[in-house]
Amino acid sequence: MVAPGTEDMKYADYRSLLCKSQEFRIFVRDVLKTEDIGTYSEEYFNFTKMVRPGQYMDIEQFLVSGIMSKWGETDSGADHIPCIGDKDIQTAVALTIEDFPTKYLRAWVLQAGDPYRWSEVTERMGSVSAALIFSALLWSIILNLSLALAPVREDSSGAALVAWLMIGGPMMLINYIFMVVGLILFFVTHGRQLMAMSPFAGATESNTVTMSLFGLMLPVFVLGLLLGTISKVWADYTARKVPKMEAAESERVGDDAPAAGKEGEAVTAVAA
Repeated sequence: MVAPGTEDMKYADYRSLLCKSQEFRIFVRDVLKTEDIGTYSEEYFNFTKMVRPGQYMDIEQFLVSGIMSKWGETDSGADHIPCIGDKDIQTAVALTIEDFPTKYLRAWVLQAGDPYRWSEVTERMGSVSAALIFSALLWSIILNLSLALAPVREDSSGAALVAWLMIGGPMMLINYIFMVVGLILFFVTHGRQLMAMSPFAGATESNTVTMSLFGLMLPVFVLGLLLGTISKVWADYTARKVPKMEAAESERVGDDAPAAGKEGEAVTAVAA
């Protein structure tokens, strides 16, 4: 995963901060107004850009009031994701990011107290995902060693296995939770990383998170959980039913035995 604040994550952080902070939007406007972007001669940023034939976008107006009136300062993820996928936001980013120096982005983040940045949140989720998955792996090793060293196979009564399951059973359940949550966070981190690199965040989010995670992985997991639960319930029902069937069969055989004896006595009497 790309570290936060690097050049590869500039696009994501720049777009994220435009959605998050009105102060940053004004800062971008001021930098573009004063920074010389010319290569061989003095040149300043032109805030009026053509986006389609005969259609122009006023970048300065959009930065100063357009984003604020439409999105405000998006503190929650529920608002932030739609904001970075907004076509006007993405257009403004595409038209300004190459002329906005990375050094100013980093300086503002450091001076502003490191507010919400896309790369920082992505790194945090990726770190938690890695910790949970490796914890599940380590717990699996510990549980296997514990079960191997316990006198389970030597105890024919099964008491040792029952005693081990009193602690090992809850540990296995927690271990599965670690693995599932870690995998979900991994998919979300993967999707956020692709969104960070993509200039079309809305489509990328739909393909990588909505479709792969919520459209495929979670339904398959829920289906597997449902089938596993049904299998467990059916096994318990069958296990309770078999002894009753065996007892009924034994009673039927026991009832048939006296009848067969009476039939034999009747045959002997007739022969006599």
